[in-house]
Amino acid sequence: TLDETVRINVTPLPTAAISITRNEICSGESAQINFTGTPGAIVTYTVNGTQQTMTLSGTGQASINVSPTVTTNYVIVSVRTAAPQSCSQLINGQNVQVIVTPPPTATISVVSPDVCLGTNAVVTITGTANATVVYTINGVTHTAVLNGSGIFVVPAAAYTVNTTFTLVSITTAAPTQCTRQLSGQQVVLTIRTLPTASIAINADTICIGGTATVTITGTPNATVVYTQNGTSF
Repeated sequence: TLDETVRINVTPLPTAAISITRNEICSGESAQINFTGTPGAIVTYTVNGTQQTMTLSGTGQASINVSPTVTTNYVIVSVRTAAPQSCSQLINGQNVQVIVTPPPTATISVVSPDVCLGTNAVVTITGTANATVVYTINGVTHTAVLNGSGIFVVPAAAYTVNTTFTLVSITTAAPTQCTRQLSGQQVVLTIRTLPTASIAINADTICIGGTATVTITGTPNATVVYTQNGTSF
């Protein structure tokens, strides 16, 4: 009669899952990738195809903070338990994606930086499509929403003084609203005063064959069009 017993301990296959706190971020921001699964297990995952490993804690958790500059995929490939019972399992369908919104951009321009007093000026802001731009006109704050082509034309106005247009910030449209402060982006509109001219004569009545002096005075270096008995000069 034999009385011998052996016991086989079966270690369950390890598990692993991945999640993310925020899957859409602005360039320069960070997101937290969370791993959960069998305590102490070693997780193999890829970052845009590049393989890396992560060891879960005694409570079966681990996390990493990432700040990708482009949209990035994090995919769990496999998980294995630590020695001595090193059991492994391939993982399918466990992945997250971090979508990175590039920083918005904006520039400002004017068709002609010099205009005559009372003349309309065309100032245009161009940048990221559908973004909201904060700008100032001589220190007064305004907002503009760029169209689908990334263009906004400042409403025309007859400016009477030198005017400075300065970009302050730009914010992308929802759902990922990324804001970028703008500096050094401005145009200065210089207003030129209207030229003046007057005409005078030293004698309004002369004898036949006599002479008279007609004098035109006004803005220096200006060109004056005048008529003499209806003929232009």
